[in-house]
Amino acid sequence: MGIIRLAVHIFPTADTDNEIKRLLTWLVAYVGADNASGLTDVNIYSENFLIPVLNPLWKCSLANLNTYDDQNHPGIDLGDKAKRIAIQVTSTSVRSKITKTIEKFESKDRKEYLNFDSLYVVVLKPDKPKYKKFTTNGKYKFDTGHVLSLNELVSIIAKLQDDSKVAILEHLRKNLNLPNDRTSLITIEDYLVNKFFSEIVKLAKEEQDESSEDKYLDSVADTGDLDLKRERFSKYWSYIEDCYRNVIELQQEKLFRRAFEKLDTSERLQLQIFLARESEKALMKSDNPVEALDIVRKDLIQRASINLLSESQIENYLYYQLYMCKLLPNPKELVYER
Repeated sequence: MGIIRLAVHIFPTADTDNEIKRLLTWLVAYVGADNASGLTDVNIYSENFLIPVLNPLWKCSLANLNTYDDQNHPGIDLGDKAKRIAIQVTSTSVRSKITKTIEKFESKDRKEYLNFDSLYVVVLKPDKPKYKKFTTNGKYKFDTGHVLSLNELVSIIAKLQDDSKVAILEHLRKNLNLPNDRTSLITIEDYLVNKFFSEIVKLAKEEQDESSEDKYLDSVADTGDLDLKRERFSKYWSYIEDCYRNVIELQQEKLFRRAFEKLDTSERLQLQIFLARESEKALMKSDNPVEALDIVRKDLIQRASINLLSESQIENYLYYQLYMCKLLPNPKELVYER
């Protein structure tokens, strides 16, 4: 596992909270891409890697229990025996995985609850399912809130004192080791963009209304008329073109196309109609297309689980779609007036 040489576009300059989020997101993406390839060494690596990230959250001194002493601690990876906190680190969020962790923690031959008062499970995924209540023996603290996803970790870290956040950021910058070959980086970027697309399609399906969808299609003309769009937004077009050039220079257009081609025909249509509608609603709040796209970006982040991508990449995708005439589509009446 080599040391990553990060391209500027992957981690643009941002405040501490956003950069911590990006770096942890890359760890999660790497875990996902690595496990998809049948490899698990990154999970073992992440246990030690997360110790300086997790210590400030509970003001503790975690140790890797697999190397801390001669004892075996099945079901838990990290622990602070003085603060009596135990943590399992996993890339799997399914309920059965959590249940097995509880069973091992409570097993008659281990009885880890005699050594630890609280059990936490850190899931190396952006989000977690909505779990029903877990059954325990009641001799230690554990509930659904003790299962923490990446997004929850980021939210907790954001509330820490500045010196703690700076220390976490310095650790991430110094020690986040990822492949430095172009093939592996493309694999991880593809993983991120594919997840991004699937989350938007999921949101589109949740809000799908076939009757209103047909009416919507009747209200817009051929979206491929870039000249008309340039006329509509002439005041802002220079900035829009600069944003599109940035997408091309960073070679993100290829990523977006590959992810789009993996969707079926129905999903492609749902994605495009959903984004077109959302951008039009945003334009009703501001006749400035740049501000409208920013409204869409913020709204997507709030409503969908798309924290896998950095906010700059989401913005790049929206400008790419705008330039491709899929966002802010041209109304029929404007086309017929030409």
